[in-house]
Amino acid sequence: MLTFSLKMVYFPFVKGCVVLKTDKLIFIRFIIVWQRLFYMDWHVWLIIGVVLFIFEIFTPTMFFINLAVAAMITAIPAYYEADIIVQMICFSVLTVLSYMFLRPLLLGKIKSSQETGVKGKYIGAMAKTVTEVTATSGRIAVFGEEWDARTEGSDEVIHAEQKVTITANEGIIMFVKSLGE
Repeated sequence: MLTFSLKMVYFPFVKGCVVLKTDKLIFIRFIIVWQRLFYMDWHVWLIIGVVLFIFEIFTPTMFFINLAVAAMITAIPAYYEADIIVQMICFSVLTVLSYMFLRPLLLGKIKSSQETGVKGKYIGAMAKTVTEVTATSGRIAVFGEEWDARTEGSDEVIHAEQKVTITANEGIIMFVKSLGE
């Protein structure tokens, strides 16, 4: 004798799955349209966006932030239950636009506001000589650090405790010019 039982079973991403059980056979019938099978809820897009923002924090390359912005904006059509194809097109277009406009804008702000290295920090800065500075030897103090220093002219001598301006550098040697005090 065959017995039948009808149960609703939960499968991820599949709604309305009906399982018809018999003693010897299990029939599974999906009552679903294919769009619903590949449906992405708006929560998923927001979670993807947050995860991509976190990736951007750990890899500050301005790569993942573009994807994160696109994913979060794609959550809007997903909220209104747009088809997965519409969501993917939206995500793709927003990613391309973000790379074209947002990334250069953000990179420009970072590059213009941060000068790094010797040129940005030391060249043009005022320093004080620690020892007598000549074309072959000398030391200066700048920003609480001591550096080897040389004068630009071969016959120029700058005495200790004089204020100088850093004009150039070559490796760990700073070239200085006297302020004429």
